[in-house]
Amino acid sequence: MKPNHLVSIIIPAHNEANCIGLVLVQILKFVARCNLPLRWELLVVDNGSTDSTAAIARQHGVKVIRAPKLGYGEACWQGVQASRGEVLLFVDGDGAVAIDDSWNLLVALMQGADLAIGVRTYAEPGSMTTAQRFGNQLACTLMRTLWGYPVQDLGPLRAITRHAFDQLHMVDRDFGWTIEMQLSAYRAQLCVVEVPVRWRARLGGHSKIGGTVLGVLRAGRDIIGMLARFWWQQRRGVKPHLLLDQNHTPYK
Repeated sequence: MKPNHLVSIIIPAHNEANCIGLVLVQILKFVARCNLPLRWELLVVDNGSTDSTAAIARQHGVKVIRAPKLGYGEACWQGVQASRGEVLLFVDGDGAVAIDDSWNLLVALMQGADLAIGVRTYAEPGSMTTAQRFGNQLACTLMRTLWGYPVQDLGPLRAITRHAFDQLHMVDRDFGWTIEMQLSAYRAQLCVVEVPVRWRARLGGHSKIGGTVLGVLRAGRDIIGMLARFWWQQRRGVKPHLLLDQNHTPYK
């Protein structure tokens, strides 16, 4: 990443009317006081919301992208396609992250990293459910055991250069998005760094993963499925992005 590059802040949001206004205020304040020589664009990706998420985002003067097909990865992907930046910064719309900590991720990219992951080192008590913590640690342990990748967290706060992202050939369109990005980046021998960040309880509403039994099961299915897919691909010697299941289509 170089000075004067455009940073696209991509904010996936599904029914986040209780949070999105405060999140955008925090991000806009961060952008205004950030002392890095960068330019900015903000995109809220409305992922099939049935509340006023999109309307509130527009009230803050932020561009809103519609992604009616539900899926965390789908929202992130549509945000990437609509963005113009040389750098992509993914920030969830629930306010759980301390947005000021993204400064360190961007600095890491300016120092030569391709992908910077926010590791939830400083998590407030109760900010993650037991199921979320267990699933996260299980996935990271499997990545370390199976491939030796030094992964500590699958945290959603992350920054990546456009050039690096284009090398990943992302396939997943739901909760496997984060782990696929990390697996693909390591396999492509990109420079991946992990940066400690603060984490707190979401500002309102409920978690789409840990807040419901269905969310936990879906996330577990996607994450374990992605690990199994990569392991099988390695055994077969097939490039990851050439094995798409019937629910996915190649990207132009």
